[in-house]
Amino acid sequence: MQTLKRYIRLLAHYLRPEWSRMVMLLLVLAGTIAAQVLAPLVTARFINRATTGHPLRELILLSLLTMGIALFGQLLAVVETYVAENVSWAATNEMRADLLAHLLRLDASFHNAHTPGELIERVDGDIGTLARFFSRFVVYVLGNGVLMLSVLLLLFAVDWRVGLGLGLFVVITLVVMLRIRLAATPAWVAARQGTAEFYGFLGEYLAGLEDIRSSGATAFVLRRCAEMMRRWLTVTYNAEIKGYALVATSQTLFGAGIAVAFFLSALLYRDGTLTIGAVYLIFQYTEVLRQPTEQIRNEVQDLQQADASMGRVEALLRLKPRLVDGPGAVLPDGPLSVELDHVSFSYAPQAPVLDDITFRLEPGRVLGIVGRTGSGKTTLTRLLPRFYDPTEGVVRLGGVDLRETKLADLRARIGLVTQEVHLFNASLRDNLTLFDAVPDEQISAVLATIGLDG
Repeated sequence: MQTLKRYIRLLAHYLRPEWSRMVMLLLVLAGTIAAQVLAPLVTARFINRATTGHPLRELILLSLLTMGIALFGQLLAVVETYVAENVSWAATNEMRADLLAHLLRLDASFHNAHTPGELIERVDGDIGTLARFFSRFVVYVLGNGVLMLSVLLLLFAVDWRVGLGLGLFVVITLVVMLRIRLAATPAWVAARQGTAEFYGFLGEYLAGLEDIRSSGATAFVLRRCAEMMRRWLTVTYNAEIKGYALVATSQTLFGAGIAVAFFLSALLYRDGTLTIGAVYLIFQYTEVLRQPTEQIRNEVQDLQQADASMGRVEALLRLKPRLVDGPGAVLPDGPLSVELDHVSFSYAPQAPVLDDITFRLEPGRVLGIVGRTGSGKTTLTRLLPRFYDPTEGVVRLGGVDLRETKLADLRARIGLVTQEVHLFNASLRDNLTLFDAVPDEQISAVLATIGLDG
């Protein structure tokens, strides 16, 4: 029940803006169901008329009607695919944007604990898995449920024994599939985590390519890659096997149901209870009944992966930034003083990086800090834009405690040049301004000042 509420909440949130397309999708699906139900009825009528010597003109009309229904069904299938894909991309893109915005709000300690490759897999891989869930899950399950119910009612109308036999096998198949889904979901969670870990490994080592080559560590990286892929293969294999259990189970059970239906049809035809057209109708409706059962099976199989991805995405969205935005104290205009008042900081308990640092730097003054690797130089600069808060003490800018200001206002007053240079996949102007609206004259003046105007 809790899982069902999660699905409904997620669907309601991201599909609400797409309600008009969802209505269109339901209407198209209703037309598709009507075509699937009517086509065998018309064909069965054609067979009965043909075997009892009815006029050729009536047979031709029934033939044309059958072809018209088939073409109409195919046209609706194309429209359904087009609308469903639009719904899927609109919903998942909105979710990607929400997740990316959330990741950007999380503090530096989170990003230090997760590789870029892993986060890319979370934002793109997990949400990509949810695409089919958004576009078709509810519509397909609802539509195929209506289709199965319609076919079973028509089979009962033909002969109650045939309808009861096939209806029983459909119910058993659906119950077994739901049980298998519950057992397979944890395996898909492990498989999605294995994928994220592999892409995290890949992103980390590709980013350090120069260091790996210069230190001759290529063989080590390849060995680590092989170990990662072996673990990834194991968990994915386990998930795929449990997923395939759905296919094998549904096909076996439904095959037995079809055999029973044919056996009953043969007996009833021999006794004269059914016409040859009615036997054909049972055969066709058995095929029609198999298709929605297989589609529901596929949806349940996709739901295993969607369930795993949804859990991982929700876990990410539940994370709260450790840095809380301040109430909005205003920083003074002009150059600002920098003050550290008995500041201590540690990334991990019992491992202090800065210990009781106190100094004040007046506006307009320049301070150079030197020290050996690991002495806390970079950490000191990370405290100024509030990437971290000190464990003890206060950092002030212009006499204002950084925890009292808005993060956006604070970072708008600080320029930070890191040791690593990042070139974004954007224009030269965007890389120079970091996507800010800076006048051309100001850009030219800065380039001239640092000697890059040529």
